[in-house]
Amino acid sequence: MVIVDASAVVELLVGGTREREVLAALQGAGRLAVPGHHVAEVLAGLRRAERRQAIDALQARRAVEHLLRARLRSFGLRGLAAEAWELRDRLTVQDAAYVVLARHLGAPLVTLDGGQADVASGLGVPVRPAGPPTSAPSGSRRRGGSSRR
Repeated sequence: MVIVDASAVVELLVGGTREREVLAALQGAGRLAVPGHHVAEVLAGLRRAERRQAIDALQARRAVEHLLRARLRSFGLRGLAAEAWELRDRLTVQDAAYVVLARHLGAPLVTLDGGQADVASGLGVPVRPAGPPTSAPSGSRRRGGSSRR
């Protein structure tokens, strides 16, 4: 099982510059897991991509269709909330939920968010893709080392 962050999923759905890296990180991953807010976070990223004209309306609609068909195991936030809250000075609570889920399941985290990757690594969570990001994911807005959604 692998935890997949919204930054990586948006990159795949919009065909961003790091799409191949994400695909390689997911190779042989088996089941993909996400915290309960994942779909809303990806939808927000797709909206941003469409508004800044990185994708058009048809591409956005197709991306949403792909997202809704994806086989993702979703975990409720209630069991992650307290620990995610404790990371609030280092990450958004949304980003922290992915890290906490990865810790709870003993699974690697696939993310393109450098700040999230740094915190996860510091907590002993394996992060893919290896190495620092070369740029912000196509669908995310970055501020202060972590994506703010």
